[in-house]
Amino acid sequence: IAQWLTPEFGGKMPNPLKDAVKSASKQIQEILSNVGIEGGWMALALFLIALTLIVFSLMFITRNMRVLMASQIEKMLNDVLCRSGLLGLIIGIIITVAVQSSSITTSLLIPMFGSGILQLEAAFPIMVGANIGTTITALMAAIVAGEAGLIVALVHLNFNLVATAMFFPIRRIRAIPIACANSLAAAAVQNRLLVIAYVGIVFVLVPLLGVFVFKFLGDI
Repeated sequence: IAQWLTPEFGGKMPNPLKDAVKSASKQIQEILSNVGIEGGWMALALFLIALTLIVFSLMFITRNMRVLMASQIEKMLNDVLCRSGLLGLIIGIIITVAVQSSSITTSLLIPMFGSGILQLEAAFPIMVGANIGTTITALMAAIVAGEAGLIVALVHLNFNLVATAMFFPIRRIRAIPIACANSLAAAAVQNRLLVIAYVGIVFVLVPLLGVFVFKFLGDI
């Protein structure tokens, strides 16, 4: 598939969202540069500005989401998505492919879930769909990157498709991560440090441990 797709496509895949962010970022950099902020201080300032914008955006969306959604629409949305996990899966794929970012899809879901518009059972299939959708955007980008990159993107896509096909259709198995998320959230409310520990263990220590294990096995 990679050998067939690579010569068929060329050029640069358009990404309007990335172009818009890049344009705004350049303008902010110019403003900071004009006031004498350069180098590492520039990077720190951009990071703080981005973090502030994200926090305030999420706060604004969360506070105003319920006002925009009438209770009947909320109920209908939850009923439809909870009844059909496949529909939520498709919605997650479509949204992620459209915005070319699973992070944006997740960021849209968090305020809706936090404000009570969506139940976790309804949001979970959309998140799974977002994981599949992000592999499609990676595949689109890899088409113009050559055969090697396309092979990696196809492996990524197939891995997510196979994993979803194995576990998502079975409702009892699908309920396991939802139950874990509820338990973790309840514990995190009692101790916020648990969130930092969870992120550090799952996203830092475990991957590093995997790297060392595979490196050790490769040296044997």
